[in-house]
Amino acid sequence: MNAEIIPQSRVRVAVHRRGFHVRNFTGTVIGWTSSGLIKVMEDKKDKARCYSSEHVKLIRQ
Repeated sequence: MNAEIIPQSRVRVAVHRRGFHVRNFTGTVIGWTSSGLIKVMEDKKDKARCYSSEHVKLIRQ
């Protein structure tokens, strides 16, 4: 399923800290990093952060 995630895709990200689930958010994919992480910009925020592809799910439209 991660092969379908391309830049400008809408995704849902599950944020984990030290192995514990903290929250979910929706955002837009900016791109992939060379190490295989997905760079996502959260809705209504200015910063893009990198997340593991295991925690990113594509939102079907």
